[in-house]
Amino acid sequence: MNDADGGTTRLQTIVIRQFPLQLFDEARQHSEALLREFAFIAESGRGEVHVPRRLLELVAALNARYATLNAAAEELIETALHRGDETLDFELQVPEDARQASIELGAMLDEADAYCRSGDLLTLATPPELRDFRVWYLQQVIDQLEGRPPTPWSDGSVDREHLREA
Repeated sequence: MNDADGGTTRLQTIVIRQFPLQLFDEARQHSEALLREFAFIAESGRGEVHVPRRLLELVAALNARYATLNAAAEELIETALHRGDETLDFELQVPEDARQASIELGAMLDEADAYCRSGDLLTLATPPELRDFRVWYLQQVIDQLEGRPPTPWSDGSVDREHLREA
C-alpha cells in the first residue's frame, strides 16, 4: 500500500473472531444516522459545529485511506448477514498506522457521544452494547498490531473505559 509520501506502508493481518453480525449491523445503522445528522449540522452552521465537522473530516480521511483494503472481508460480512448468521471469523489487512487511527477514531466517537448527550439531536448517543462492540473492535486492531492475540467477541473482555493508548 502506498502512503501519503509515496512510500510503501506494510500491511499486517488482523484476525477478527466471533464478530457479532447483528450488533455490527445495528452499530452501522447508528453510525450512518449520526453522520447524516452531523453533516446536516455542519452544513447548516446551526449551533456548535466543531465536533460534527471534526468527526466528518476524520471519517472522510479514514475512508480515503482504508476503504479499499478489505473488500473481500466486507463481502463476507454482507453475505453472512444476508444468510442470518450470528457471528463470523475473518481477516483484515491493515497498515501499521491503523493503531493510531483506531485510537483517534475511538476518542472522536466518544466525543461525538458526549455531544449527542448534550444537545437536542435526533440521533442519540451510542447505546452501551454498541459502544462495547465499537471498543472491542477497535481494540482488536490496536492489540494485534502490538502483537497480542485476537480476543473473540464472546470472551466478554471489553475494556469499557477507553481504548488503550500505550
